[in-house]
Amino acid sequence: MQASIQQAEQKWHDELYASREPRDLVVPLSVRARYLNPPREPRFYLECLFSLVGDLANKRVLVFGCGDDTTTVLLALKGADVWAFDISREAIRLQEKMALANDVADRIHLFVCAAEEFPFAPKSFDLIVGTAILHHIPEHLSQLPGQLAPVLESNGRALFLEPVILSPALGRVLAWLPGHQEISPGERQLTESDIAHFEKSFRVTSHYFCFLAKLDRFILKTPLEVAPGWQRTIINTIHWFDSIILSIPFLNRLAGVAVLELSPLKQ
Repeated sequence: MQASIQQAEQKWHDELYASREPRDLVVPLSVRARYLNPPREPRFYLECLFSLVGDLANKRVLVFGCGDDTTTVLLALKGADVWAFDISREAIRLQEKMALANDVADRIHLFVCAAEEFPFAPKSFDLIVGTAILHHIPEHLSQLPGQLAPVLESNGRALFLEPVILSPALGRVLAWLPGHQEISPGERQLTESDIAHFEKSFRVTSHYFCFLAKLDRFILKTPLEVAPGWQRTIINTIHWFDSIILSIPFLNRLAGVAVLELSPLKQ
């Protein structure tokens, strides 16, 4: 990533996280239950990511661009020793507070770092996890597989949850619809050519989500776990239809989110 864009991303995210309203830092029991014991056939992308994570007891995990979400804490609650970095100092401050509030500070190691610069020795991790990070560094994706593969153990994996646009025609349609307002200077949805970069070093398995579920943001005004029953019913029904539609090979190009499961190729 160009230095100017990297600096703009850092500034944008620092301002974003600093502006967030104060919140309860303890991960609610309903959220823990949902992601620490995800369903066998998940219909939501974050449930899918946590179902792929598997048993993490005494495993070394790197959270690649931790932001301010609860993924880092949840991985530690699953028993992992977690290293997590972000380009934003404000994000790291929030993660420090969450680690303390959830009694996992002894298993979480946090530092400020750009995604292009992370400094780890070979075979440092059993698992790398990233949620909505790669689409912030599209210019670096061609080099990234060569960075990730060496730091994984021979049987290690990487899991990335990312917004995607796999159908140009669908992209043109969606451009007419209201979108999210929080868009950073360097981000864009990943394309098939972006994902293809990882095939140089990894066997890539993609799990697709979010076609009709793009409507979620017009229905759901609170976290799903605490939403009214009628909203949960509608949301679950939409995601059930998505699971059927996106299981059809030629229709999975309609997905708006992909969970990428990366297994290093044998050298």
